Amino acid sequence: MVWFLKKFFTGRIKRINYFSSVLTLVVFVGIISFAIGMVSKLLTDRIYVSRADLISEEQLKITYSQIDTINQTASTITLIISIFVLFLTFSLAYRRLHDFNAPGILLLVLFLQFINEYFVLVNVVLILILLFKKGDLEANKYGSLDKEKDLFRIIFPK
Repeated sequence: MVWFLKKFFTGRIKRINYFSSVLTLVVFVGIISFAIGMVSKLLTDRIYVSRADLISEEQLKITYSQIDTINQTASTITLIISIFVLFLTFSLAYRRLHDFNAPGILLLVLFLQFINEYFVLVNVVLILILLFKKGDLEANKYGSLDKEKDLFRIIFPK
């Protein structure tokens, strides 16, 4: 387990690679969530149409049970994908902090918004720093700058 985490949380990435990787992940989650929502809606609409002639209260409960099952399954799949993408986003931010010689522990600042809503401004500042602060050109204590151009290898390191 440690080697798996170490693979994702070591090294450095440039700001353009960080931006393009996060943007790719956001678009990916948006498309997948939209597709899951559409499939869920089509299935529930199909159940409504096929059961529209039902009058009995018992048969109506079965219909609602089927719809609830579909919606819960869609929500669970979306949640699993979102957690995976959140892990990848933290990994990218961690490596981006290493690019300008900052410790990755600064990512804990992102959780301050749960203490007080005014800390949301701190998150905005941290995100702006991740996007716009220029990284070190030479090697720093976190290693030399990786010249990786393949977006897949940036998100999923070797």
